[in-house]
Amino acid sequence: MHSGFGFSWRGYALAFVGAIAFSGKTIVAKLLYRHGIDALAAVALRMALAWPFFIAMAWWGGRGKAPMQSRDRVRIAVLGFTGYYLASVLDVYSRRIVGWALENHLRTELMLSALDRAYAQRHPQEVVHHSDQGTQYTSIAFGNRCRELRIRPSMGSVGDCFDNAMAESFFATLECELLAKHSFKTHAQARLMIFEYLEGFYNPHRLHSSLGYVSPVNFERRCTTQAASNCTLPPVH
Repeated sequence: MHSGFGFSWRGYALAFVGAIAFSGKTIVAKLLYRHGIDALAAVALRMALAWPFFIAMAWWGGRGKAPMQSRDRVRIAVLGFTGYYLASVLDVYSRRIVGWALENHLRTELMLSALDRAYAQRHPQEVVHHSDQGTQYTSIAFGNRCRELRIRPSMGSVGDCFDNAMAESFFATLECELLAKHSFKTHAQARLMIFEYLEGFYNPHRLHSSLGYVSPVNFERRCTTQAASNCTLPPVH
């Protein structure tokens, strides 16, 4: 089992494979203690100039407060970290990372690469791409690419962090489960580890409480075989 999770995630994972009848974090804590396994605590975000991970955001899809009713409607793009910058595009409906790019610069080409990969993988229709007001997203080149792909750009108001909370949450998860435990000596090593985490674990296997404790890939797969009414996101408590 992946080492980067707390009691709740581990409990649902063990219950899913039939190892235990999950009844709360106490029994999970006892099992972890018995086998000498420590739950990984989240890393506190230190918003200071010395903080090593640069973050910027964006999403794609429909608007409104209701949960997304289908994939490829709202997407958020994100960015981050020491010496290298990860631009990624997150589908709000399933929390799946549908496109990403890693470079050692913050030029607009980085965001365009992530956007192009997301589009090539999904070919969305009438999608909204939301971001902050970073210069890369307000550039002529980015606006032209959105126009070419028939993507509607959207941006948050100045100083508003709430519409990008989902993207912030993704990067907090990435930092806690991968970046805080590894350092990258080369660009190739960083790209490989990010690829293994996103494509080998986060998308296909990582359980999300917002999806009813299923992975993004399994959530989308389930929704292709069930009625749309059975695939709406669970309510946020």
